[in-house]
Amino acid sequence: MFVDALKHRGPAVAARIDRAVCSQVFAPPIDPAMATVAITTTYANGFATSNAAPKTRREPPLRPLARHG
Repeated sequence: MFVDALKHRGPAVAARIDRAVCSQVFAPPIDPAMATVAITTTYANGFATSNAAPKTRREPPLRPLARHG
């Protein structure tokens, strides 16, 4: 849809999109093997980062700027 919107004046039109793209897991230039490695690495890094973060027993109180009223 994004490419269609760039190639044509006005908004993207779904009827111009080849339905075969719906069965593709990744966009055409993306190598599935590299994407799998990247996704695995991203999740591993996120998991490690969240586990290393300091833990609290409860949420801190809201700062005054976040309160309505």
